[in-house]
Amino acid sequence: GIGRIVREVKSDGTLGPIYFIRYNRHVGWNEKNTTYPFYKESKDKEFLSACDSLLSDKLITLQWWEEDRGKDGFFVMDPSQVPDGDTFSKKSTTAAGAGKAFNFYTRPDGVIVGLWKNQYASLSPDKGKTWTPIVMNKTLLTTGAKTWGQRTDDGRYVIVHNQSPTKRNRFPMTALVGDDGHTFDRIFALRGEIPTRRYQGLHKNPGVQYFRGIIEGNGNPHGDDLWMTYSVNKEDIWITKAPTPIVGSVDNEVNECFENVNSISDLKLWSIYMPSWGPVSIIKNPNTNNSYLELRDEEPYDYSFVERIFPSASKKEIEFKFQGERLPQGFAPEIEVQDQKGNRAVKLRIDKDWLSFDLEKVSVDPVKIDPKKWNHIKLNIDCIKGAYRVTVNGIDYPDEIKFGESASVVERIVFRTGPYRNFVPAQVVEKGIGSQSGFDLDDQPGADFKAPLIILNIDDFKTRGK
Repeated sequence: GIGRIVREVKSDGTLGPIYFIRYNRHVGWNEKNTTYPFYKESKDKEFLSACDSLLSDKLITLQWWEEDRGKDGFFVMDPSQVPDGDTFSKKSTTAAGAGKAFNFYTRPDGVIVGLWKNQYASLSPDKGKTWTPIVMNKTLLTTGAKTWGQRTDDGRYVIVHNQSPTKRNRFPMTALVGDDGHTFDRIFALRGEIPTRRYQGLHKNPGVQYFRGIIEGNGNPHGDDLWMTYSVNKEDIWITKAPTPIVGSVDNEVNECFENVNSISDLKLWSIYMPSWGPVSIIKNPNTNNSYLELRDEEPYDYSFVERIFPSASKKEIEFKFQGERLPQGFAPEIEVQDQKGNRAVKLRIDKDWLSFDLEKVSVDPVKIDPKKWNHIKLNIDCIKGAYRVTVNGIDYPDEIKFGESASVVERIVFRTGPYRNFVPAQVVEKGIGSQSGFDLDDQPGADFKAPLIILNIDDFKTRGK
């Protein structure tokens, strides 16, 4: 790098002039050979004071080390000095793998926990002035992508990373949760699947990676949510907003008609997946005043989906309404009822004129429907029998339908605008993605152009225990 630059963000959103706040002088950059002036040249006393305050904060500025690495005493430690650091760096294709992607959080006892990528961690008892020797955390099974830790608004602590025993697969995106910032005894999948890689490139590891949240001291947005930004397949930048406390189960049955929902932000117990060309929103019909959930999708290599958890049980009654407002020929939304691990006991497919049940069971005949009208579905699920019964628009389907995949309980429903894609080859699970990942595929045709529009509407979702 050349140096760190700084500018003021004013209250009206406009930006002040750009200054250098610190040069990488050890590699030759200074006031004489760079474009922007040094911050000391500013005449704004408040701006100067803010810059000096930032420079004196050794905790915040330790994040700069990765692009600076100066030996002038500015940094209170050298994060590259770790056990086996030389060995790791020689094996790593991203030079000096230690000391990268620093972030931190404060425990209830005031101790600062510092985290780096590649499982490295350290403690500071005095707000970043001194640190314990950096060690590798043996119990954090993560990849070479970044790890992020912070205190959440519910008073708990979270570490977001890729849970990967192979240390190669950058999926799923998981949240380790603990009460004291020391022991993390719960784990949740924030994002368990990834879209198709669209473009060829070197080291384009598939997956969700390079997590960053909002560091202590950088403000706190309205609400009690965990905000994360990250890269997907090294192609797109995504944002995840997770309400806290993060939960993986619920006690109350669902009765959601969307009438009292102003926006999708109010759907706290729904997982909502929205790519750029796949928005999800609450729609209010001006003619009937009926509100419903709308999924749109014009993504050529992705889809939109919503997922709602309900009380886990071996027997469950579920009902909902759907409308395929726009279903182009050859494009079919899917609806699934799953267990905790994502096994799909019930699989429904909405074609242009038909509702199909579990494509693996070809003997099960589809039901003729008009997808442009609201269709009322009732499911009577029995995991003990491994089967379910279905009622379509008040007409009982005569046969019991066997599960598509085995499940001892069910606990969530998924409405999705495209086909299931979460199959992971056994070799990838056991050994991980190859080191030259990214050159093993060609650019996907038409990746920069919208696909035909799909519109799937959902309403009156209810569950009942048995």
